[in-house]
Amino acid sequence: MELNLENGIKLLCVFQAFFFSFYLILSKDRRKVNNYTIITFQLLLAINVGQTFLSEKFIDALGNFYVFIMMSAFLIPPAIYLYIISSIDKNFKLKWKHSTHTIIFFVLNIIIIPYVYLENLKENPTETEIHITLNKVFFVIWYCQFFLYLLLSFLKLKRHKKLYLERFSASDISRYNYLNWFIIIVSIVFTISAIKNFSVYISQVSVIYYLTNIGLLSMLVLFCWITYMALNSPEIFSDNYKPLPLVKDLAKAKNLKVVKNSKLKSRPEIQLQIEKVKVYMKNESPYLNASFSLGDLASQTNIPIKELSILINHHLNKHFFDFVNEYRVEKAKQLLISPDRKDYTILEILYEVGFNSKSSFNTAFKKHTKLTPTEYRRNLLKSAI
Repeated sequence: MELNLENGIKLLCVFQAFFFSFYLILSKDRRKVNNYTIITFQLLLAINVGQTFLSEKFIDALGNFYVFIMMSAFLIPPAIYLYIISSIDKNFKLKWKHSTHTIIFFVLNIIIIPYVYLENLKENPTETEIHITLNKVFFVIWYCQFFLYLLLSFLKLKRHKKLYLERFSASDISRYNYLNWFIIIVSIVFTISAIKNFSVYISQVSVIYYLTNIGLLSMLVLFCWITYMALNSPEIFSDNYKPLPLVKDLAKAKNLKVVKNSKLKSRPEIQLQIEKVKVYMKNESPYLNASFSLGDLASQTNIPIKELSILINHHLNKHFFDFVNEYRVEKAKQLLISPDRKDYTILEILYEVGFNSKSSFNTAFKKHTKLTPTEYRRNLLKSAI
């Protein structure tokens, strides 16, 4: 094997993929489905990248097994999709219905039986025009399948963000941001790959060479970034919450149950619960905890979490995320003009009121006051002179 730039990048990609896979296998969460799906994605990708290191004699010796392994590339898009949904749902389990995601893989393997698998069993197999045609068609099918699964993953993630806003107050939505960036980076990597593969038929060799190296470098960046996120933010790869359905679905389910049981909570009772929550938030200030969640508030107020979710997100018509941030912003407004905090920086105040990033604090503050924290403090101080 000649050690050039292209092969060097490929070796690093394969090493990084196997390194990360072993890291997850040996981790405490090794039995989690989402870890298995990201391992599957990376290993399949590494195998398809590293297959170029195999000698022709070794490939001939492997025969149809080599073809079958290369066809496993059609399992990469489903693996991405299953990784996204298993990362979102703590209780996700692989079921027989998920085997439908392998249909394309098996159908295409059946199609090539007479043209590839049986041909390889001959003493002197030959490559015909139909092999070239199938190769082109399979490329198109793979990229169509890939971008379809990316779209499905994006839609799942969009729903996940709504769930997060309804349940959590943490400003740094690390899991959502990671998965969102994962989809974006994967999209970039395989868009470059698609351009490179289809340019084979229209571009010069030098152009293909540069596109190949750019594509491999972007893939290496993907592998390194995933590993960095796992080492720097391990909570992203663990199950730290159990998501509820969307509030609109909870409310709908509740109404159906109400009709069945003929028990409808009176409006005064709802108002009492709302008042109870508001008084608790004002007097106890639980929002000062940056990781404060809907589950925390439910246990502290003795209101069932589903009831509380409907109460805030449906009856108050606010995401829990915004509901909590209103209290944080009000507290920040007091501290920004407090004589005791006159020497405090904006960063010190945002941490004190429960935010954990400057950008999220500025966004929330401006949303509720139409001013940035700095502008608010400056204007109040000027008016006091």
